[in-house]
Amino acid sequence: MIICGSGPSIDLVDPAEGDVFALGGAHDYLISRGIVPVGWINADPLPWVAQYIQNPHPDVTYLLASHSHRFLFEALEGHRVVLWHNNCGAGTERVVAETRNHMTGAVRLMVSGGPTGATRAPFLGDAMGYRKFILCGIDGNGGHKAQGLRTRESVSLTVDGREWEVPLNFVKQAMAFETIAREFPEWSFEVKGDSFTSAVFRATREGAGQRRGECAAGVA
Repeated sequence: MIICGSGPSIDLVDPAEGDVFALGGAHDYLISRGIVPVGWINADPLPWVAQYIQNPHPDVTYLLASHSHRFLFEALEGHRVVLWHNNCGAGTERVVAETRNHMTGAVRLMVSGGPTGATRAPFLGDAMGYRKFILCGIDGNGGHKAQGLRTRESVSLTVDGREWEVPLNFVKQAMAFETIAREFPEWSFEVKGDSFTSAVFRATREGAGQRRGECAAGVA
């Protein structure tokens, strides 16, 4: 499973290496370059996320969290949409439990996995049978190459012996990736590019550098 975000290393994506699943603005960027993702994943409830999908494609499966905004469902009307339930404390658990009670034999899977679509994607992929994950465009630094609609103040963090300028929202993402890398050794990860995210995985899985949780706690 190739999980593709909007960071600079998006151009390193190689569809020959696996099934491409896009996040955010990576969808339109990849399609404009002749790469049609197998799927597009959304875990964000905000209405402006619909701006990421200017050119929906009939061959893409749109994997939308059930709390996605109605604007997104309207933008994808007539396309292949698969619903999944995000275990994020937004009240979804209660609704899913009530639905299960009224649908005999129905199974409703709650997907966990951290604060961003990038950190949720491996858990969603695991439910679909994937065990090897390649991260492209999920740099955690260096800005966006594909469309990016959100900016955050940056902080300086030292990871694996190097200093990185990291937007605050990606600090939490890095903490989640550290946990994932440590707690799920059965999953194989490859992170494309020389980036903050690749440094986090390298430091966690090789035991080098300082722990991301400690680092992030110092800037929270």
